[in-house]
Amino acid sequence: MALISGALPPNTCYGTPQQLLDLFAQYLSLPGQNLILEAKKTSPGLTGTQPLQAGSSATFTVDVAGASLNDVVAVNPSTPIPECFVDGYVSSSNQVTVRVLATKTQVASLPARDYYVKVLKYSSN
Repeated sequence: MALISGALPPNTCYGTPQQLLDLFAQYLSLPGQNLILEAKKTSPGLTGTQPLQAGSSATFTVDVAGASLNDVVAVNPSTPIPECFVDGYVSSSNQVTVRVLATKTQVASLPARDYYVKVLKYSSN
């Protein structure tokens, strides 16, 4: 895979989240080098009757067999969540915590949607 030389503008995203996850998967799945674990979870909605205030977050967990502390996690919701940032981390063995953070404004509700989680395990070589 060819790498692009030169500097990219900061805070710029090229492609959809799924395209970026696919690009990472191609780059990190070199035979004998790295491992990608995948999971999908449908969240029934995260905030219930309480709105999610700007700067606050809602979390839920996803079981991912083989995930270990300090592994790298990428999360992609099935549909965009306006005014929110979504990330994840391995919170314990075989479990990823997904966080949805309201960035600018109050989010009245977070309806049910699928969240695709990829855990990247790097080779110790």
